[in-house]
Amino acid sequence: MKTSFYLSVIFIWTMLLLAAGCSNGDDPDPAPIDPAGNKKQPIANAGADLRIYLPVDSVKLVGSGTDADGTIAKYEWAKLSGPASYNLINSTAAEAKVKNLIEGDYAFTLKVTDNDGLSDADTVLVIVGPPCNCAPDCDPIGDPCNPWDY
Repeated sequence: MKTSFYLSVIFIWTMLLLAAGCSNGDDPDPAPIDPAGNKKQPIANAGADLRIYLPVDSVKLVGSGTDADGTIAKYEWAKLSGPASYNLINSTAAEAKVKNLIEGDYAFTLKVTDNDGLSDADTVLVIVGPPCNCAPDCDPIGDPCNPWDY
């Protein structure tokens, strides 16, 4: 009788352990971990494209960044393409200034990085045109320097 009692107890314990998963914490196939932790990527905005005419040779780049689940920790402006002549000032802020531009098309990229280390980039085009030649007595219609001529 003792034998059948012990066999019953062993059987019940075995069934309980199987029902509980019989786990010791060393699951051989753990659930995959999202390396980004389901964090949302920030959004960079380098602003609208700009057009200037010489002798004006500088522009202000006004960018921004938004992050739905945190804050923007870092801004980085860099020239992507264009003539070699330029001087980028305050390149680690949302607003930067570019000086010493010459005639040509420039592209500048704003990269924003959030507090989770995720980043995004956006590009703005800066077109530098030749000097305007419209004398005071000329008809400004068709003059590219006339901001009111659409």
